[in-house]
Amino acid sequence: MIKENEVILKQVNQRETGFEILRIISMFLITCVHVLNYGGMLEFAGGGTLESQFMQKLIYSFFTTSVNIFILISGYFLVKSKFKLKKLIKLWFQVFFYSLVSYVVTIIVFNVTFDKQIFIGSLIPIINNNFWFISTYFLLYLFSPFLNNMIKNTNKKQYKILMIGILIFVYLTSRFRISNVASLNIGYSFLWFCVLYIVGAYFKIYPPQIKKNLIFLIYIFCIILTWIIFLFPPADSLGFFNFSVENYNSPLVFIASVSIFLLFRNIKIKSEKFNKVICFLSACMFGIYLFQESYIKDFLYFDVIKVQNFYNSSIQPWINVLYIAMLIFLLGLIVEIIRKFVVIIFNKIINKKINKKINK
Repeated sequence: MIKENEVILKQVNQRETGFEILRIISMFLITCVHVLNYGGMLEFAGGGTLESQFMQKLIYSFFTTSVNIFILISGYFLVKSKFKLKKLIKLWFQVFFYSLVSYVVTIIVFNVTFDKQIFIGSLIPIINNNFWFISTYFLLYLFSPFLNNMIKNTNKKQYKILMIGILIFVYLTSRFRISNVASLNIGYSFLWFCVLYIVGAYFKIYPPQIKKNLIFLIYIFCIILTWIIFLFPPADSLGFFNFSVENYNSPLVFIASVSIFLLFRNIKIKSEKFNKVICFLSACMFGIYLFQESYIKDFLYFDVIKVQNFYNSSIQPWINVLYIAMLIFLLGLIVEIIRKFVVIIFNKIINKKINKKINK
């Protein structure tokens, strides 16, 4: 069984640009969610009219798949990868950079009073959970070799039972409120990331043969149903729905996430130059996330972009959301490219000094 799975993994060892495009789209959707939540657009935009609420909640329903997609893609790629400590260290330094630099910027640029406790927290961002997604992802990557070992020693039938069983288990824990046993934390938990990782890895090893039209219809159905329930929550006297329908771990959001994930699975780009551009942009997505979740978050929305000026705009609220999200996305991309450039320069300087010492 181990040899069978290893052969399958070798057959799917090529980089798939469709998922890199989806990773970029996913980060843009995450940015849109942040605009709706952190920027107050979901609550205040359009003057709170019924029409604006309908539109805002509709686009929010489309955006809720974003985080799930990211982890599904991670499971898809990481199941065939070897654990690299270098990658983990690189991620830690990237998080450290955004955490410390963003706090310094709030002090210098936005006149925030220095706070010793916050400063110490900025030095240990992953442990301090300054960026919940990165902290959870960091733990997932540490645990990935064990997940991969389990997956490689599981046949297809056992794998299906594992996926179905764990999905039923995590939802039953929500149903009966035994959250201390398996906390999902509305999709913000390590356990939920593991579930998504296992599902993403399954599609890598056992690619499904499903018609795209059917997948698309399932996706649209789940999004529309999520929107309807989001607008008109059903009476829940029995306590069956102990999670909101728009949460990451909602069954509808999960199915929609898997559907859009599968839609991008077979997208192939022939142009080598375009592939390189997509892969470069995809490698910047963590940086864009860190930029918008850093200490400058509130200042970015209300002092730089002044999102409050868009609340009573005559333009459709969803258009404003996309516009603001694009601004933040591009700002984050520019900052991340600059950071990468600084790291390259720094590495060259260090390497020169090391080489000089060796030559002496």
